[in-house]
Amino acid sequence: MDVNKLNEKIRSMKREIEKIQNECVHKEKKIEMDEKGTPKWTCNFCKSRISYPSQQELKNFFDK
Repeated sequence: MDVNKLNEKIRSMKREIEKIQNECVHKEKKIEMDEKGTPKWTCNFCKSRISYPSQQELKNFFDK
């Protein structure tokens, strides 16, 4: 398979992921660390990084 076809598949899949994330209502979320080790609220379904947790939310997360 040629590299151009693979790159197009990657772009197509990224567009599909973006569409799913844009349409998701993010009903269930949890705090997860991103690639840089920064805690963020992440949707359980679409894996979108939603927002940063507050100091109290972080305290509750780490106290578990």
